[in-house]
Amino acid sequence: MVPDPVGAGVVNSLARPGGNAIGLILFEYGLSAKWLELLKQIAPNVRRVAVMRDPAIAAGIGQYGAIQSTVPSFAVELTPVNVHDAGDIDSAVTEFASAPNGGLIVTASAPAAVHRKLIIALGGAPQAPRCLL
Repeated sequence: MVPDPVGAGVVNSLARPGGNAIGLILFEYGLSAKWLELLKQIAPNVRRVAVMRDPAIAAGIGQYGAIQSTVPSFAVELTPVNVHDAGDIDSAVTEFASAPNGGLIVTASAPAAVHRKLIIALGGAPQAPRCLL
């Protein structure tokens, strides 16, 4: 269970890992790039996108990188939002939501799972981003 087997040097590539490596990855980062596409389909007026992630988790960094690679295609301003706990989540979403035309993408992390009800509640607030993925 390695979040980023290529980045960690366990395999040469996902297409041709080489050796006798057997295993699964929880997230294929390319799928994360589709989240931005979906967000723009749901809310075409979104011009600013916050990506909530835990910077201590490799998966969040990899997912952000995949999302970042698609930004030129969608003409949005991408902002990483580093969170560790409920206080970070509350202040980050509140600050981001103070300007219009925003959307929020939440990467996989323990804080996101533990505080999912808070994230959903903040997403429904009047000052919240227009679209939450």
